[in-house]
Parts: sequence; C-alpha cells; structure tokens
Amino acid sequence: MLIFCLFELLLSSYFYYYIDFKKFFTFVQFHCKGSLIKYYSLVIILIFAYLVPSQAVAIEIVTHPQVTEMTLTKSQLRRIYTMRQLRWSDNSAINVFVLPSQHDLHQRFAKERLQIFPYQLNRIWHKLTYSGLGVAPTIVASEKELIQAVTKTPGAIGYIDDDTLKKIKQDEKIKRIETPDMEAGQQTSSKGVVNVVKIKN
Repeated sequence: MLIFCLFELLLSSYFYYYIDFKKFFTFVQFHCKGSLIKYYSLVIILIFAYLVPSQAVAIEIVTHPQVTEMTLTKSQLRRIYTMRQLRWSDNSAINVFVLPSQHDLHQRFAKERLQIFPYQLNRIWHKLTYSGLGVAPTIVASEKELIQAVTKTPGAIGYIDDDTLKKIKQDEKIKRIETPDMEAGQQTSSKGVVNVVKIKN
C-alpha cells in the first residue's frame, strides 16, 4: 500500500512540480495532512524531480567560433545570463540569445544550468531594461533560430538541446563532425562553426 501511494505521489508531484514550484508546495500541504511519511516522501521526490532532468537529454552551451572560452564556470554562466558579465576575456562584447520564457528548454536551462527560476530571470531583465542600466538578451522563437543566430553573431552565446541538434543535423544537414583542422570542442555546420562550451563547477 505504501509503495503504491509513493508511486502515485511520484507521478503526480513530478509533473506538478514542472508546472509551478509554488503550486508544488500547495500540493504537498494538501496531500500530506496528518501524514509525516507522505510529507518526507514528497520532500525526497522533490529532490529527485529536480535532479533527474539534469541526467536526461543534455543541454549544450554554444558560442560563436571567435569566442576563445572553451570552458565556463557555473558562476560565470549565471553572470552572463543575468547580464552582469558583458564581455569575454578578450574584451569582446557578449551577445546573449535565449528562447521564450515559456519554452520547455528555456525553463530547463534556467533551473538546471543557472539554478534559478525563469520568472526570476525575467524580473532581472525587466529591471535592467526599465531602469536603463542594461539590456535584456535577444529572444529567438525556436531552437533552430537560436543556433543560427549564435553561428552568425560574433560574441554570441546560447543553449541548445542535444537531441534538437541531432534533428537539425538530419533535417537541415547541419554537420557536427569534428575535423582535424579544428580545435577540440568546435563543431562544423552547413552555416558555419560553433563552439560547444563545457560547464564546470
């Protein structure tokens, strides 16, 4: 019986978590009245739900080929996407590209890579824009447009689902084969070359 309840809670809470984090806790309070077992089980499930997506399809960070950085720390990546770091190490301008805030990949990227909620990112960008202290990233409609924008824009950075890259390779004949005359981490495409950046702690 306990196993069945845990399984039911796992399924429902996992998907509920992805709709809205605040609603998840409302869900927890409703289902855990008078039951410490359910409460602690849902806490474990919450941790599980947060960690599992990071082991699913990888989110790759890509930059324009002229960007010299081949690795970034998580802190650097967050500073770039909260528009606090505006230049690369060679002093060239960083051009940030993102997907719409409601896009599944954007939400995964914010939670998993930046460890921040999408609505928090939006608040930061809106504050910068309305105060005149900065500008928000450039929003593109799709993952395909994002990879094209990064390929064509000097100093650009973006993110892409690895599975999407594979589909683009099939549909648009974008090649991601490593060639001997390239540095490690660079990938070819029919529209140019992009760097795949490794993220470290």
